[in-house]
Amino acid sequence: MTSNTAELDIFEHFGRPSQRHKTHLETEIWSSIHDWTKPPPNTVWTDRMQLPFRVADDFHVYACDWDDDGLRFYVDGSLIRDVKKEDAEKWTLTGPMWMWIDS
Repeated sequence: MTSNTAELDIFEHFGRPSQRHKTHLETEIWSSIHDWTKPPPNTVWTDRMQLPFRVADDFHVYACDWDDDGLRFYVDGSLIRDVKKEDAEKWTLTGPMWMWIDS
């Protein structure tokens, strides 16, 4: 999701790796918050984790709840991480954002 001042990456995957030593990328998910009001590096929070499945093997549903306290990330209805405002270097998610979907 994006705004004029911030970006929220609910999930990012880096696809099928071409190198055998990078097969972990097939199960890895990243989530990040970026502050576009400062020059790069502008990431104020990021986390990556290994999922218990290869992402490309099936259809999956990704979700994020956003409220005054922080963010909760889900995969297939299961909570995978809970991020509080104080977990971020700076909380930049203060206004409306637009969905940005690509592949």
